[in-house]
Amino acid sequence: MVFIKKRVLIGDANLAIRQLLGFTLGEDDFQLFYAGDGEEALRVGLCEKPHLALLEEELPVLSGGEVCRLLKKNIPGIKVILFSSRDGDEAGYGTNGRLVKPFSPLALLQRVYALLEGEEEQQQRNAG
Repeated sequence: MVFIKKRVLIGDANLAIRQLLGFTLGEDDFQLFYAGDGEEALRVGLCEKPHLALLEEELPVLSGGEVCRLLKKNIPGIKVILFSSRDGDEAGYGTNGRLVKPFSPLALLQRVYALLEGEEEQQQRNAG
């Protein structure tokens, strides 16, 4: 059986946060792509077509919510988790979840695996 790594886009203005999120997910299980602002996140997302995007809501240039809306419009089936330093709603961006900073690495992993495993189950049902 061939294991295909899921592609994950990590968008955060803070390099240390991007690195921490990448370390938490691990490159053994995921193919990771990074962006430091919303414009870069959108460009990388449209090019790499990730299965999942983890986006800081307060990204510079384009907000994480706006990047989410544009990625969902252009990449069928993409999952998006927004994270923010404040609690609130996703303002109609179509996200699949929200995490409030600071969040535990375990909470992040649980959310990521739940979203991606649900995607695989749906694909298996459609194929069989």
